[in-house]
Amino acid sequence: MEPGDTVIKVDTPNGGEKWLIGTVHDIIWGSMYVDSVSIKYSTDAGNQWIDIAEVPAGEGIYQWTIPNTHSNRCLIEVTDLHGTTSDRSDSFFSIVDILDITSKKSGKYLPRQSFSISPNPFSSRLSLSLPTSGAIYSLTGQLIMNLDKGKHSIDTSKWREGVYIVKAGKETKRIVKIN
Repeated sequence: MEPGDTVIKVDTPNGGEKWLIGTVHDIIWGSMYVDSVSIKYSTDAGNQWIDIAEVPAGEGIYQWTIPNTHSNRCLIEVTDLHGTTSDRSDSFFSIVDILDITSKKSGKYLPRQSFSISPNPFSSRLSLSLPTSGAIYSLTGQLIMNLDKGKHSIDTSKWREGVYIVKAGKETKRIVKIN
C-alpha cells in the first residue's frame, strides 16, 4: 500500500451475526482517503447486491433496519463511490425471523444480547444500555472506562473528538465524539 491509497475495511457485520428482521443494527467500517461510500447487502452469498445507502465515508457507521428477507448467506459490501476500493464481510451473517430464534424445547424466545447507544455521533453526553458489563476504548485500544450491566448516562464533554469503541459481551460498536 502506498501513501494516499484508498482503504475500506468492513468491521460489522463480519460473519456469524444473527440479525432479527425489523431491528436496527450498525454497519461499521473504517476507511482512509475515501469521501463517500455505497453500502449494499446480498442474501445469496454475493451473487446479487441490493443498495442500502450512499453516505459520507468518514462517519464509519450506518444504522440499518434489517429487511424482511430470510437468509443465512448474507454479506455487506462497502464501496468507494469515486473509485474501485471496496470490502465485504469476511463470512456470512444471517437475517432471521423471530421464529428462527425460538427455542424448540421450551417455545420461549431466546434473549437478544444487543446494547443501545444514543446519540451517535455524540457531543457532551452519551447514553448506553448494556445487557452485560462492558467497556469503552479509544480507537488505539486505551481503556477509557469500564461499565456495569444496566443504563448509563455519561458526561463526555471533556473527551477528545474522535472514534471510540464500546464492547459488551461479544458485541462491539463504534461511537463518534464530535464537538
